[in-house]
Amino acid sequence: NIWHDPIYGNPGYDFVDINTEEYIAAGYTLCPDEDYTVPDADPMDVLGHGTHCAGIAGAVTNNGIGIAGVSWNCKIMPVRSGFKIIYLGRVYGLLEFDDVALGIIYAADNSANVISMSFGGGDSNLVHDAINYAYSQGVILVASAGNDNTNALSYPAGYNNVIAVAATDSDDSKASFSNYGSWVDVAAPGVNIISTLPGNNYGEKSGTSMACPHVAGLAALILSKNQSYNQEEVRTIICDSADKLPPPEEKLEGRINAFNALLRGPGPATAEISSPKHGGEINGVIDIQGSAYGESFQYFTIEYGKCTHLIPGNWVEILNSTIPVQNGILTSLNTNAMGEGLYDIRLTMVCSNGIYKDNIWSVVNNEQNTFYVDDDGGSGVCASIREGILNAGNGDTIFVYNGTYYENVLIWKSIKLTGEEKNTTIIDGNYKGSVVDINSNNVVVRGFTLKNIKSYAYFEGKYGCIKINPNRNNVLVTDNIITPGEVEDKMYAEGILIRGAASNNIIQNNIIFYDKHVGIAVGVKIVYNSNYNTIYNNEIYGCHSAVSIVPQGGGCNNNIIDSNYFHNLNIGVSIDEPASGTRVISNNITNCGMWGVFLFWSEDNLIDNNTITHSGIGVYLAGGGCENNIVSNNQISYNDVGVSTRGWHNKIYYNNFVDNTKNAHDESKNTWYKFKLFGKSMGNYWDDYTGSDADGDGIGDTPYNIPGGNNKDKYPLMKPYNGSQTSQSSPQSNPQSYPSPNQQNSQQLLIAETIQSKSSSSNQFIQKMTKTIN
Repeated sequence: NIWHDPIYGNPGYDFVDINTEEYIAAGYTLCPDEDYTVPDADPMDVLGHGTHCAGIAGAVTNNGIGIAGVSWNCKIMPVRSGFKIIYLGRVYGLLEFDDVALGIIYAADNSANVISMSFGGGDSNLVHDAINYAYSQGVILVASAGNDNTNALSYPAGYNNVIAVAATDSDDSKASFSNYGSWVDVAAPGVNIISTLPGNNYGEKSGTSMACPHVAGLAALILSKNQSYNQEEVRTIICDSADKLPPPEEKLEGRINAFNALLRGPGPATAEISSPKHGGEINGVIDIQGSAYGESFQYFTIEYGKCTHLIPGNWVEILNSTIPVQNGILTSLNTNAMGEGLYDIRLTMVCSNGIYKDNIWSVVNNEQNTFYVDDDGGSGVCASIREGILNAGNGDTIFVYNGTYYENVLIWKSIKLTGEEKNTTIIDGNYKGSVVDINSNNVVVRGFTLKNIKSYAYFEGKYGCIKINPNRNNVLVTDNIITPGEVEDKMYAEGILIRGAASNNIIQNNIIFYDKHVGIAVGVKIVYNSNYNTIYNNEIYGCHSAVSIVPQGGGCNNNIIDSNYFHNLNIGVSIDEPASGTRVISNNITNCGMWGVFLFWSEDNLIDNNTITHSGIGVYLAGGGCENNIVSNNQISYNDVGVSTRGWHNKIYYNNFVDNTKNAHDESKNTWYKFKLFGKSMGNYWDDYTGSDADGDGIGDTPYNIPGGNNKDKYPLMKPYNGSQTSQSSPQSNPQSYPSPNQQNSQQLLIAETIQSKSSSSNQFIQKMTKTIN
C-alpha cells in the first residue's frame, strides 16, 4: 500500500536537514544509523515511529499477515520530517519546523487526500502557513493531541483546520497520558496498539501518536466511499458518528466508530438525545428528550441495552416512530421495570441518504444495592472495580472480593467501596497515577491494600494512593493498608492526599507505610485550604513525614491529628504557614530523625497530650511568625532536644521533659508556664531541675532557666505532670496505651460514619526549532 511518485517512482521524500553541530553542543548524541543532513528521495524510517503509525492507517488487509490498517486499500505517502537522536542516554524523535513545513507542502502538492501528523509541540507560524496551504488544496489534516495529560493546546492539533485526536485505552477510558479538552475533536484507541515496524516486524506502542492514524485512516475510508465530501463534512461525520465514552469521560467528546461513520450521510440531519444527561442516574418514569429529524427522514427508533462488562446487550426497542421530533420528547421510559445498573440508551434515525445515531449511558437507581466485583469473573459480578462504579448509583455499595486489581480507580459518585479483607484485596495503581481518585462527596473506602502510585517531581501534590480532590467533603477512608510503592530519588508521593478546600473528611484506622527510603513520601498530606479534616488512630511509618499540612498560599485550618502512632520517620507532623487551629493530640510519635512535631510560621495550634520520643527535636517551633501555639501535657523523652523554639508568644506548660540530651532551647520570647488566676500557677517537669520545694506544694521555689535566651519556667514541677502536681508518672510514657490500628474497633468505625453524616449538613536547543513525537 505504499504510494510511489508517478513520474520519478520514489516512495515519498526525506526532508530532514539539521545542523548536527548545534545538537552536539546542546548535549545530544547522534545515532550512527541515522541520516541527518541529506534530503533525498529515500524516506527510510530509522526510529520506527512513522512505520508504526502508517501501519495503523493503511496496512494491507485480508492477506493473513500481521495487522489490518483502518483504511484498507488506500495508499501511504511516506514523508520524512523527523529523526532519531539520543539525549541523556534515552532515544527521542524530534522534528524541526522547517522540515515539517516542507513535508506538508510536498504532500499537498502531490495530491495527498489526508495528512496524518503524529507529533506535537509549540506554535510555529511557518508550520501554520503550511497547514493553511494544505487545507486550501482540499487536504484533510489530522494530528495527535499530545501525551501530557493536560488540556493545554498542542500544535499542529490545536489549529482550527486540523482534527485533534486524543487517545483511549481498551476500557474506553481516556488514556492516562492523553491530552484532553474542548479543543480536542475526537478520540481513538492509543494504548498497546500493535502495528508494523521496520524489518518486517510488528510491535506495540502507546500514545496519541497511535490514535491519530486511526482517525486519518477513517477519513480515508470515508473518502473512499464518497470522494465528493469536503474536509468539514468528513470531520462532521467522524465526530458525530463517534460513540459517547462511558462516564465520567466528559473530557473527551467520543471514540470513533468506523461502522457508524460509513453508514452516516452528509446531512443536514440531527439525531440527538439531550436528556437524561449522559452518565447520570435515572429512576421512576422519565422522558427521553432530543431530536430526530432531517432531510429525507424515514423513521427513528429508541432502544436500551443492559451493560455486562461494559458491553450493552439484549437490546429492547421501546419506540419505532415515523414522526420526526425537533427539540421535544422522543418517548417515555419506565425504569421500574428494568434491573438496577448501567444501561446504554441509543437513538437510531434512518434517512434515505444514511443512518444517524446517538447514545447515552445511564444508571438505573431506584433503590440502594450492592454490586460485587471479582477478578476471577463469574455470573452476576463485575469484572473490574471501574465496572462496579459504572453500575452503581449514589448511595450504593461496591463489594470487592479478594484478589489483585490493576486499576486506577476514579470515584465520581457517593458510594461505599469495600474490600473483602484488607490484606488480600489489593488495588495496584501500577505506577500510572493515583490508585483511588475521589471526586465526589460522601464516599467510603474501606478494607483494601492500596499501592504503587506514580511519583512526581514537584512540591505540590499530584497523586496519592488515595487522592481526595478539591471541594470534596465527608469522605471516610478507614481500615486500609496504604503504601506508595517505589518512589524515585527526590520524587514525591503521598499515601493520602487531601487538596483544594476538601474538608470534613476522616482518615481513620489505616496503616500507611513506605519502606524504600529513596523518594519523599508523605503519609497524609493536606494542602490548599483544606479544613476540618480528621486524622485518627492511624499507624504511619517509614515515610519522610507522617502528616504534612502545607497551605501553599491558602489556609489549612482546624484539622485534627488524634491518637495516631507515628514511628520511624524523618518528621512526625509538619505544619507550614499559614495553617492555624490544628490540634495534634494524644499521638505516640517516636523515632523521627529530624522532628517529632514541626511548626513553621504557623499560629494558634495545639500540641497536647502526645508522647514524643527518640527523635532529633521533639517539638520545633520555627520562624518568627510561629506564634500563639500551645504545647501542653506532652511526654517528651529521649530526644536530642525536647523543645526548640524560634517563634514568639507561644505557651509551653504541663510537659514532662525526661531523659532528653537537652530538654529545651528558646531563642525568642515565650511563656513556659500556665498562670492561674485562682489556684497555683504551674510550668513543666524537668528531670534536670535541681531546685527545692520548701513549702511542699509540688512547685519549685526557683525558676528553671531555658537555654538559648533569657526565658524561664517560673513554676517548674517537682514531679511529672498527670493532671495534678502530685502525680509520679505519666500515662503517655507507655506506648502500649495507644491502640494499634491492627486491632480495629467496629464501634470506632460507626462513630466515624456518624460524624461524617452529621457534618454533611453543616459543611455543605533548540526550542525554536524542535517538536516532539507523540
